[in-house]
Amino acid sequence: NRWLCEGHMGSLPVMPFPNRVNPDDLDQRILTHMHDTLQLSVADTIHMVVGNKAHQNSAVYHLLKARLDRHASRIKVTMKKLEAAENVLLKRRLSANHNLQAQQTKMLTQRLVMLAPLGRSSHDLSRLRVKGHLTLLVLLVMQDTGS
Repeated sequence: NRWLCEGHMGSLPVMPFPNRVNPDDLDQRILTHMHDTLQLSVADTIHMVVGNKAHQNSAVYHLLKARLDRHASRIKVTMKKLEAAENVLLKRRLSANHNLQAQQTKMLTQRLVMLAPLGRSSHDLSRLRVKGHLTLLVLLVMQDTGS
């Protein structure tokens, strides 16, 4: 074009292509989508993109690549937000479970103290506390059934 050559004598200096794409760097998902959906030739698309030529296939490829990159970055942000929310929820559940377990232990200890007059020694009661809830449950069931 005449306006490109204004101010230059002879041929224009060759400019490097900073956005030149290597054939191995092409996203196969985009090429497959372009072939399946838009019926564009994969070979022509590769040739146009690698050659950095102004063509429909090259433009579509770069637009789809930009869209895919935007989508991937949104997914990363969303995943980080979900992980943070899951961590908060897990901490709340652990805290609630700890509080519930503390309340249950307190109630069971009170029940054990009530059983002390039934002939259980303080040594038996401390041993029951150490063994845990299953022993206490068996003891309570035995008391309720009259065994």
